[in-house]
Amino acid sequence: MGTSYASFCDDWYINLRLGTQMPLPQERETVLHFCQRIKKEFPGMTRFRRSDAGEINLEEDRTGESHRWLSFEPKRLACGHVNPTDVESALKLHYTVMDLAPSFLGLTTLEIEHIDIVLGFDLTCQQNHDEVLAESLLGDSPLLSFATEADTSVLELCPAITFTVSPDRLTQARIDVVPRSPQPMGRGGEFPEDTISVYLAVRRYIHGNDANAMFAGKGESSLQPLITELSERCNHLAARHVVPKIVQPIASTIARRS
Repeated sequence: MGTSYASFCDDWYINLRLGTQMPLPQERETVLHFCQRIKKEFPGMTRFRRSDAGEINLEEDRTGESHRWLSFEPKRLACGHVNPTDVESALKLHYTVMDLAPSFLGLTTLEIEHIDIVLGFDLTCQQNHDEVLAESLLGDSPLLSFATEADTSVLELCPAITFTVSPDRLTQARIDVVPRSPQPMGRGGEFPEDTISVYLAVRRYIHGNDANAMFAGKGESSLQPLITELSERCNHLAARHVVPKIVQPIASTIARRS
């Protein structure tokens, strides 16, 4: 059975991001040819947009509970699947995009700077997000010593930390917890409903032997093993640390304060 995180949050998603040293092609024919090829594999991806800033997007209907998306900017190619059946089904889009990018976009090993796999978790909260995070994650931490003073409350708390997770320090994991509640509205101190997001990103900087090995063979893209490896590491960290020690405590605090 595939891995799913649907029971721990309101929405979850797994994204892939590839950063490049050189700008990706933006010519009309190249862009449309690539997007048409993606659409052939995923027929629901019919919404095509190009922003004034030059970002290109191809996505499924976002009104559904689950949807896929693709975007590319001058130096970043990204795709994701929101609320997939499981991680394994979401990776089908990632594999397809990375298989097609070398031939359709002229992507070469020399220009790849890094590849990320990102697991995201959204939790709906109609409370002071910063106070929810302080209660969930900091507890009696010395960082909260100010909270013992009269007339104090947590105003801004955006925890983030980055680790190296390989001996060569080229594979890194980063956790970001992002609150979104504004200042309370009116004298009643009411907060609008919005989401607290938890992001776990595992990044591999492409260097030396990594670059030499990519696209070396024929048939299956040699990026697939790296994407699989990053995904497995991301899921391991999520299952062992992020979900039980960050996502679930936040969800419990939201439920308790509701």
